[in-house]
Amino acid sequence: MIYLLSFQPARAMGAIGQVILNFFKDREMRIAQRHSLRALNNLDNHALKDLAICKSEIYSVCYASSIDRR
Repeated sequence: MIYLLSFQPARAMGAIGQVILNFFKDREMRIAQRHSLRALNNLDNHALKDLAICKSEIYSVCYASSIDRR
């Protein structure tokens, strides 16, 4: 006879919950990146110069995975 241990369903739900949590965290990050991209594209060259960003760097500033620039 095989007995199911009580912690197995909880462990599976924990893994599923982690996948769902990661999905929503990634979604929030993508939304924030799109908002940042739109905001920076709306700035003029003088405002971008004050931020030390060139027009050609806007995409990389928003979507770069390194934190060197931020």
